Amino acid sequence: RGAVSEITADVALEDVRLRLAREVPTLQLDHLSGRIGAKFSARGITVHGHDVALVTRASDKGGPAAVQAVRLAPTDFQAEWQHGRDDRRVTGRASASLLDLESLSSLAAYLPLDAATRRLLGQYSPRGRIRGLRLRWSGDADRLETYAIEAGVEALALKAQGYFPG
Repeated sequence: RGAVSEITADVALEDVRLRLAREVPTLQLDHLSGRIGAKFSARGITVHGHDVALVTRASDKGGPAAVQAVRLAPTDFQAEWQHGRDDRRVTGRASASLLDLESLSSLAAYLPLDAATRRLLGQYSPRGRIRGLRLRWSGDADRLETYAIEAGVEALALKAQGYFPG
């Protein structure tokens, strides 16, 4: 009672500083636009976006501290996570019209991701674009049991690791 259960906002923001968790650095955006929303329930969360685009601010410090601007082309997305009655079982689904893997990997430092995910992104350095992504999964808190992925890929590349070619 009295809690927010759903929020949607049409945004067109310039010169934004955004920090998504205490343990990650502040993301400096030149531009963020689109419709962004979230729905909260006792069992999970759904986030969605329509025509969402962003451009980060480049750093002109030069040398190893220089940061290139990241541009995410307008995209639509939705992601849903649901916990089972025992809080161990999880199910989810996600969809996106367009994902640029290199740009998203560049933003990973600013997202509240676990250490294993950060390590994998650094090791594999994914590149390429995914179009028409549809993903579903289920499992428990320790192990994914089922999943299904549908997507079109363009110029997909990963850095070689061990016996896996790049």
